[in-house]
Amino acid sequence: MTEGRDYIPRTLSWVDTVLKNKTVRDQEIVSRFSEPVVILGDPGIGKTWLMEELGKADGLQFIRATSLLRQPDGSDFGGQRLMIDGLDEVASIPRRKNIWH
Repeated sequence: MTEGRDYIPRTLSWVDTVLKNKTVRDQEIVSRFSEPVVILGDPGIGKTWLMEELGKADGLQFIRATSLLRQPDGSDFGGQRLMIDGLDEVASIPRRKNIWH
C-alpha cells in the first residue's frame, strides 16, 4: 500500500464472450483469470493503486511499463505474473526512427 493512504477494495466488471455482464472483487481477479488481463479506466480512478496492491500477492510482481521497456527479455522476473501499469503511457511515447536500415 502507498504510505499515508488506506487501500479501498473495488469490484471490477467486464462483458464476457456471450455479452453477459460479469463482476469480480479486485483480490479475486488474479485467481479468476490465468490469461492476461487488461484493466481499463478513466485517469485518476486508481488503476495504479489497484495494480500495486494486487502485485503484492505471491507469484505476482508490479512493474511500470516504462521499466519493462528497459528489461525486454523478462529475465529478472523469475516466472512471476506481471502487473504492468501505464501501457497507455508507453503507447504515447514518440518513437525515434532507427537510422540503421
